[in-house]
Amino acid sequence: MTGKDTLTKQKLRNALFQLLAKKEIQDITVAELCRTAGVYRSVFYANYSDITVLKQELECKLIADAEACFSGGDGDIRSEIVRFLQLIRENARIFKSLFSSSKQNPLFDTYIKHSLAQNQKKIKQLHKNISDSFLNMYTRFYTYGTQSVLQYWIDIDFTISVDEMATFLLHLFSEHG
Repeated sequence: MTGKDTLTKQKLRNALFQLLAKKEIQDITVAELCRTAGVYRSVFYANYSDITVLKQELECKLIADAEACFSGGDGDIRSEIVRFLQLIRENARIFKSLFSSSKQNPLFDTYIKHSLAQNQKKIKQLHKNISDSFLNMYTRFYTYGTQSVLQYWIDIDFTISVDEMATFLLHLFSEHG
């Protein structure tokens, strides 16, 4: 991929992010996207077959960004959660779209993998003879419970601050971990 191709794709991604801040993905046309990005439709179709392919590319970028939230290296789970919550709030439209889909959500897999990794030892200490099956059920409980809580936070337009949400999530994990 040339530098020009990379710049074109970045323009299209930025335009889609901009449009997603105002409307749902199904309401965005290729013509509108191209107008916002300042590129011709032929350029769009040279790179993508349709807008959903571009959206999938954005999702992959958000997964990488979510991974980065948890790779600070300081081991401070609170600051990692705050970074993740800020990422969600800054990209509300696309997260809303991700959370509303019926498919498994890789962003939550990333979040849960990192947050539960912090608590795996604690769980095993508290429940000395916990089997892998029960540990998996525990993980599912937190995965889907956390997803539901974050979906609610998005649905109420982030009326609860990032700091309050981080405190709440940490409290949930510590109460039941």
